Parts: sequence; C-alpha cells; structure tokens
Amino acid sequence: MFRTLLLSLGLLVCHSLLAQEKLKALEYLNDVFLTYDEKGIPTGEVNLDDLPKDPEDLKILAFDVENDLLQVETVTQQPVWIDTYDLELNLKKGVIIPCPENPKSEKDDSKQAGLLGYGESCD
Repeated sequence: MFRTLLLSLGLLVCHSLLAQEKLKALEYLNDVFLTYDEKGIPTGEVNLDDLPKDPEDLKILAFDVENDLLQVETVTQQPVWIDTYDLELNLKKGVIIPCPENPKSEKDDSKQAGLLGYGESCD
C-alpha cells in the first residue's frame, strides 16, 4: 500500500515537471542590450550581433525573478545578465485585476456592452 502511494506521488510529480513549458526567447526587442551583474547593477552592453541570430536558439542559463533578469549565453559562450523587457518570451507574467462593479442607473445601461478599459475578462 505504501509503495503504491509513493509510486503514485512520484509519477504525479514527474508529470507536473514535464508539463511545465521551458522558458525561451521568441524575439529580440532591441539592437543593444544593457548587461547587469547578479545584483541588477548595469555593467555594460551587448550588441545584437553577440547573440544568436534566431532568438529561439538563445540559451537561457538562469532567471532572476526579483530583478527580472535573464542570464543568457552569447555566441562566444560568455554568460551575461540582460533585462527580460529586451526580449519577447514564451512565458509571460499574469496579473489578476479585480473587475469593479459598475453602478447601473437605468434599464438602458444594461444594454450597452462596454469594457471601460478593464479588458476582456471584465464585462
């Protein structure tokens, strides 16, 4: 019984790890990228020519969530930290915005379908 439970939990953990999509770059958004140290302090810059031509070939070594920095490998295999805002990534941060309750004054107000700039999730 215990072995079955342990095996089931192991398979569940392995499945969830395999289901997670790997972070990768889809597009470069700049021609010149500022480089940073581990603390997020600017140290220099890297040109687009120093990175792989295809953004999907960019090797991501680490991700610093606190500073929003990615450690990537240049074509000369030098690790550098760059800002995530300089790249379009396949995984994006999600922000949950609560939908405000709009007061209704008349029956006609309920016929108007408008978003008021809150996005598609707020009707």
